[in-house]
Amino acid sequence: MKNYLLISITILAALTTGFLFGRYTSDSGRYIFKYNGVESSLFDTKNGDVYLYQGEEMVVINYKNIHNEIKKK
Repeated sequence: MKNYLLISITILAALTTGFLFGRYTSDSGRYIFKYNGVESSLFDTKNGDVYLYQGEEMVVINYKNIHNEIKKK
């Protein structure tokens, strides 16, 4: 009887740990893409980078650095 209880607790702990590990390491929802014809943008929520596509050029702006500089002023 003790073996079944120990096995059940081990399986439950493994499933819970696997769920939490997968939940916090997932990249789903990391990128936000806005399509506006030639002027589209891509936002990376992890790094804070905004990629602006204007015609044939791409401009990269780091949103986190700009936000922190504005807060300091």
